Amino acid sequence: MKTLLAGTAISAFGGSRHSSGAEFVLSARDAPKGGKILIKGGSLITMDPAVPDLIGDLLIENGKIAAIGRQLDAAGAEIVDAGRLIVAPGFVETHRHTWQSCLRHLGANWSAAQYFANNFFKFGVAMRPEDVYAANLIGRLAALDDGITTLVDWSHIMNSPAHADAAVQGLRDTLARSVFAMGWPQAPDPAKWISKSTQDIPDDIKRVRKQHFSSNDGLVTLAMAGRGPDFAVIQQVGRDLSIARELAIPTTIHVGFASPGGIKAMKEAGLLGPDITHVHVKDSTDEELQFIRDSGGTVSISPLDEMLRVRWRRGLPPVIRTVERGLVTSLSCDSESTSSGDMFSIMKTTLAVGRFQASNPGDDRPEPSNWNAATGISTRKVFEMATIEGARTAGLEKVTGSLAVGKSADVILLQAENLAYYPLQNPVDAIVGAADAGCIEAVFVAGKPVKFGGRLLDDDLVARAKRLASESRDYLFQKVGFV
Repeated sequence: MKTLLAGTAISAFGGSRHSSGAEFVLSARDAPKGGKILIKGGSLITMDPAVPDLIGDLLIENGKIAAIGRQLDAAGAEIVDAGRLIVAPGFVETHRHTWQSCLRHLGANWSAAQYFANNFFKFGVAMRPEDVYAANLIGRLAALDDGITTLVDWSHIMNSPAHADAAVQGLRDTLARSVFAMGWPQAPDPAKWISKSTQDIPDDIKRVRKQHFSSNDGLVTLAMAGRGPDFAVIQQVGRDLSIARELAIPTTIHVGFASPGGIKAMKEAGLLGPDITHVHVKDSTDEELQFIRDSGGTVSISPLDEMLRVRWRRGLPPVIRTVERGLVTSLSCDSESTSSGDMFSIMKTTLAVGRFQASNPGDDRPEPSNWNAATGISTRKVFEMATIEGARTAGLEKVTGSLAVGKSADVILLQAENLAYYPLQNPVDAIVGAADAGCIEAVFVAGKPVKFGGRLLDDDLVARAKRLASESRDYLFQKVGFV
């Protein structure tokens, strides 16, 4: 076996993101190139109840996890010395409007109403296919850099078939795992799609299914971003779902983010099912959350964005309400135009909101003896929401989300000696409570290193993505007269 990458040298290449004064253990120049890789001696967080966390090895062969254990024999493998690293499943994010990535943080101080007015009625109407491509490319690369190996791209920017093709290509060019959730247009009038809409969603999704996704395999797969009852009349919600079910693809919908009652209406119409992800559910009633659980559906919440774009006298994101009811609950950023796409920030917010909610129940029960908010939501539960629960939400739990033999090798390596959490006591506590994206040493997708030594490996693609994003931003600002 050829040993590579041990030592403490900082990458000789530029572009690395340092965190808290730590040096990178790995070197980008030595990233493994073969199909058999042994990640040796790391602190493994498996998120698989059948395989407890351990100090040990992970063997990758032909893109999949071939073995997990101690002192594995792997003749002919390239070795990644992980003795000073944490080895974990890559993050799975389940709801991001990646088409808004070239407008990053433009709306950091926007209200919810300003978000819709600007992103839909100004920028969304003006976007060309090349703008969508640029946004998906830079947005998906950035998510990959942040350790998000799987992303559900919630793409309601289907202004033309060319927009759909550009969105798919942008995702595929990053070599990351993604779900392209295809939605509706913004042009020429966004309102007709989202205000008690009676408009049929475009049938172009059938072409996209046939042309781009003839099977459900591959790094990029297809879903429908349908209109829930907050946007469309219930008959149109049913039509959207019928098309998705005809195409044998899952559906993700916004619901319960403006008012309650939508999920109940779907139940009464016989529309709920295990193939639906319900995004936000912030204003959904407890009864409605139970309807989701009974149907086998899943939930995606965006705690950080929902806190930043909170409306007047509105409650907190439904962290504890979903967790307490045993719903499959995953995490998302929603939009980088108003929030952060960094899963570490999202996890910290989720933990804080959840513990506040756990300690402030809506009824008049007395304080339990020796109360500890961590009994309501633990750091490990939050990490679960960011990994295996995300995979379940995306319908990919058999593929990714945990370190298990036979699953795709979607793996992240983080510094174990970073000053943010040194000396390391518990890897999960450190990641959820103190880590940031600069702690990530390496990212593998389907067994291939896409980030190593603290930096993305495809310099040309990163440079191209930056150039296209800047050009798109400049065009859009000029087009809509944004100052």
